[in-house]
Amino acid sequence: MAKKSKYDIFISSSSKMDRVWVNEFVSALKEAGITNFFEIGDMKPGERWQEQMQEALRDSRTFVLILSGPGDVSPWISFELGVALADRKKIIPVVSEEIDWKKIDPILAKFQFLKESSGREAGKKVAEILEEN
Repeated sequence: MAKKSKYDIFISSSSKMDRVWVNEFVSALKEAGITNFFEIGDMKPGERWQEQMQEALRDSRTFVLILSGPGDVSPWISFELGVALADRKKIIPVVSEEIDWKKIDPILAKFQFLKESSGREAGKKVAEILEEN
């Protein structure tokens, strides 16, 4: 029997993202009953953030990467993406605005993106995708 993951999804986002959009996204997931790890809200002062994030990433079924532009993929986000790929997780890239698709990392370009200007609607759509699987 396969081990049950602690989280349905691990959410990775650029610090450049609109936090209101991201918070609406996370709220919509929670309302849909989707368990998620999102670093801003899920860590307490004094915790070892790198260790906690790595553990949460490994203990999630799906990796959701929220981008506002192609330049948002920091070295840390690249690390998280690499772990998700190595662990053969479902990867859902999400964008909130138009981006220059020619500048997207070739690894990310292999995945179908979800584009939604509303964080709440994006969260609902990701929840629907997870419920289908």
